[in-house]
Amino acid sequence: MEADLRSKAFSTGDCVTSSYADDDWLNAYFTFSGYSDKVKMMTAKQILDSVKNTMICGRVTKNDVTVTCGSAVIERGYMVLLNIVVDEPQRGKGYGQEICKSLLAAAKESGAHTAYLQVVQENDKAVNLYRKLGYSTVYSYWYRSKKKKDGEVLH
Repeated sequence: MEADLRSKAFSTGDCVTSSYADDDWLNAYFTFSGYSDKVKMMTAKQILDSVKNTMICGRVTKNDVTVTCGSAVIERGYMVLLNIVVDEPQRGKGYGQEICKSLLAAAKESGAHTAYLQVVQENDKAVNLYRKLGYSTVYSYWYRSKKKKDGEVLH
């Protein structure tokens, strides 16, 4: 999905942003994503630390507690929205929209003119959120996989 940012304005809400994945952002992301494997966590941190383009990491806090986080990377005016995750008990309260708007505002301020992302087509809640933010579908794709005789999918 993609959105033209040039004619849109976004508010930042209660979002704290950083140009890198700091410890508070990482803790929120790993917790909300259910990461507990130390090797996976270290690998994810190394990947984030190796991003060379402009990066924005954001956390929305309510009463000094992080309720959602996400990130964006900007290259040549294009911004990709990544790692959007809301703490499960906080879902359905508009925090996903708040983090996305905050990241879109920060990216636009940093020179982005177009935003894009990937989303699972069957994730109706996410697709609806992104449509509300002005995104439209550019193309679809799927992964091919073999099925065993018992119906289990092999990747």
